[in-house]
Amino acid sequence: MPANTTAPSGSSAAKKTGRKKGRRARLFVLVLVLALVAGVGYGAYWSVDTVRASYPQTTGSIELEGLTGDVEVRRDSYGIPQIYADTDSDLFRAQGFVQAQDRFWEMDVRRHMTSGRLSEMFGSGQVDTDAFLRTLGWRKVAQEEYDTVLDDSTKKNLQAYADGVNAYLAGKDGKDLSVEYAALGLTNDYKPTEWTPVDSVAWLKAMAWDLRGNMQDEIDRSLMTSRLSAAQIKELYPDYPFEKNRPIVDQGAVSPVTGEFDPEAEPSDSIGAETPQGATEGLNTQLSALSDTLDEIPALLGPNGNGIGSNSWVVSGKYTATGNPLLANDPHLAPQLPSLWYQMGLHCRQVSETCQYDTAGYTFSGMPGVIIGHNQDIAWGFTNLGADVTDLFLEKVSDDGYQYDGKTEPFVTREETIKVAGGKDRKITIRETNNGPLVSDRSGELEKVGKKAPVTNSAPDRGDGYAVALKWTALEPGKSMDAVFELNRAKDFKTFQTAASHFEVPSQNLIYADTDGNIGYQAPGKIPVRLQGDGTTPSPGWSSKYGWEDEPIPFAELPYEYNPERGYIVTANQAVIGDDYKHMLTKDWGYGTRSQRIDDLIEKKIAGGEKISTDDMQTMQMDDQSAIAAELVPELKKISVSDTSVREAQKLLEGWDFVQDSDSAAAAYFNGVWRHILLLAFGNKLPKEMRAKGDCIYVEPAGSTGPVDEQDKLVRECGQRAPDAAQPDGGDRWSEVVLNILDDQDNEWWKVPAVGREEAIDSRDELFARAMEDARWELTAKLGKDITTWSWGRLHRLTLRNQTLGTEGPDILQRALNRGPWDLGGGEAAVNATGWNAAGGYGVIWVPSMRMVVNVGEWDKSRWINLTGASGHAFSAHYTDQTDKWVDGELLDWSFGEDAVKQSTTDTLTLKKP
Repeated sequence: MPANTTAPSGSSAAKKTGRKKGRRARLFVLVLVLALVAGVGYGAYWSVDTVRASYPQTTGSIELEGLTGDVEVRRDSYGIPQIYADTDSDLFRAQGFVQAQDRFWEMDVRRHMTSGRLSEMFGSGQVDTDAFLRTLGWRKVAQEEYDTVLDDSTKKNLQAYADGVNAYLAGKDGKDLSVEYAALGLTNDYKPTEWTPVDSVAWLKAMAWDLRGNMQDEIDRSLMTSRLSAAQIKELYPDYPFEKNRPIVDQGAVSPVTGEFDPEAEPSDSIGAETPQGATEGLNTQLSALSDTLDEIPALLGPNGNGIGSNSWVVSGKYTATGNPLLANDPHLAPQLPSLWYQMGLHCRQVSETCQYDTAGYTFSGMPGVIIGHNQDIAWGFTNLGADVTDLFLEKVSDDGYQYDGKTEPFVTREETIKVAGGKDRKITIRETNNGPLVSDRSGELEKVGKKAPVTNSAPDRGDGYAVALKWTALEPGKSMDAVFELNRAKDFKTFQTAASHFEVPSQNLIYADTDGNIGYQAPGKIPVRLQGDGTTPSPGWSSKYGWEDEPIPFAELPYEYNPERGYIVTANQAVIGDDYKHMLTKDWGYGTRSQRIDDLIEKKIAGGEKISTDDMQTMQMDDQSAIAAELVPELKKISVSDTSVREAQKLLEGWDFVQDSDSAAAAYFNGVWRHILLLAFGNKLPKEMRAKGDCIYVEPAGSTGPVDEQDKLVRECGQRAPDAAQPDGGDRWSEVVLNILDDQDNEWWKVPAVGREEAIDSRDELFARAMEDARWELTAKLGKDITTWSWGRLHRLTLRNQTLGTEGPDILQRALNRGPWDLGGGEAAVNATGWNAAGGYGVIWVPSMRMVVNVGEWDKSRWINLTGASGHAFSAHYTDQTDKWVDGELLDWSFGEDAVKQSTTDTLTLKKP
């Protein structure tokens, strides 16, 4: 093993299906590009020079306009840069230059997405996406933030960063920037424009969208009303299981004396009361059109839903082998190529008023500063808090405006022109109510959203139906960009909290540790206070009784912890605090399966008197245990099975330890059974708008009042949702649903009517038996009849796709730009959260996008890894050079101090003042 990598103790290597392919990729493309364009059909010719033209210069020197002194860029053997400068402006100018060297294509696509200008690059196929993004107005709000809200020092850093990017762009044409531009130039005369500070600010809006909370659940609850009763819907969204899965903060309340959150205060019995929704209980299935429209945007960033989360935890030095805090973090996002993250160090040679930074960690290409990492004094990590910061509002509209408290109010409108590569410009009109933009205007079907929505007698006449507006905290100017720089400069918990107070969107759980041995947690974010309702279903926009208070929850009232008695803090998208907390943060937490497993692993070490090491933290990150398997397998082993082939598969579960290794046949079979339990018990009873495309079943017509036994009275109905977003997805919400009815053999959810040759199912054990049979035959089709050849990794594969031409380009180009597959262990609700969607299949759809273990105070003993590599250039040695190690749970040594950085440096580039 290389000296600068560390494997998790006790881990087993995943199968390396993609490794030879990955190692051959550069050789493959040098041959491929000679014929690539002819293969695509344009008759031109690419040379090896075309591929290599955009590779960055990493040694020697380059003059960089605007520098006040020389800047050093030291790269290690993985191409990870550490920048050394004497002023803030030089530091961020160099950061912009270096990130553009490695990742400009990614940066350029991101800014076109956030501004609703993808059509300028990719043509008419992106017009609808652009129209929706223009309606949301991410770029408009980012401009308002820059003009009116952000601190002057933040603006200076953003401008310096933009100047560095533009210095890199100067004098370069498409092939000098990346091979993707060379490919795009075959059909398009697109030329990149200069980078602006607002391009950087707007990316935070995209991340806020990806982590926006429960909007999909809000839609899904409404869609379910066409098939399910209110009681059934409630059963599918059970309450958070506080009795078994600990929240992040397990004590404390808002003090009635100070009005601030006090970790020692006792909660009042009078707070946390829920206000009934009252006016509306849901929308009709036309909301599926909105769901489809929303899905177009997460498709660019990754699937949005229950699984999108993260793990982070910090352990006090009292319980660690080092005597100092250890902090771990692994955010869960869609697999992307290149990775969402870019590892980097930003170092002032001498920290002073004119050069304030000495920090390293994970950055976003296209944005200055470090998002997750550490400086010389503190370390921090993020997980998604999951606060409900979006609401859908039904609006009664006419040509003259929208109804509000019995009056017609005029829309706020603006005109937008969408430029289309190779086509005519498209003009759109965006309308807004006092609740936000009318997202229903972006779909013809949505013009009649709400046509059958149940409302009270006081609702206005529905006429042709209600429109739908989106209210979202990220559509208001905020200071999150200020918070990034404040975090990078923070010295202690007080300055960390000050930074957190400005981190408004996306709302994240922030964990903390410092060199004095302190650990902490802060829940930040701009979280609305609702006048009525709980945000789980759309609200009536025509009444002032609904909507939000003018001010969000005060930051001083948000939960935090500082040196809790238990000696550690775990955040993994579970409930932040008990349901007796004064404010409603959300009704749709993750259900705490991962967080409780991490909690249990730490408690086991502490109870055994063992000190937790860096290796232990790393091993915990790769924990593959399936909590739902531990509950279901004892029941599945009891099922009487007569078919010898199914019985053969059932035997795989005997003696299985519930660990989902990539080479485990038992894990493969159990996850197949789990998938079919969900489909039989729940999936086939959900409306078509929520089921996976291609999932066709015979169902009773919507609105039927009794059983239908005759085949000719059933209706064939096919799912309409993308497989990676369909339901039931198999996340820990569905685990909780199943566990709540597990002991009830005759629960209605276990019953399935006879259809065709399939006999009726009347009990839990009958449904389990059918699921075991269905799984046996599905896995036989996918993996072969011989179960000795089965493995979970062969089903559960990761393919890394270039996020533009790697998904939509010609096949030969996709094969050149994409990498994989890799066979993975882990699973949906495991700590090693390699997510898959049970409704859509077994393929990996989200992953730990990076992993880090920070050794606080002994920074050079910290470890980190990225999903892919530092480079966005498809044939660079650093395109996916970290992926094999990521698959195996290995981490790279993380140099921070100047001596350690010098020792790990392989290339040094000097950026010189002209």
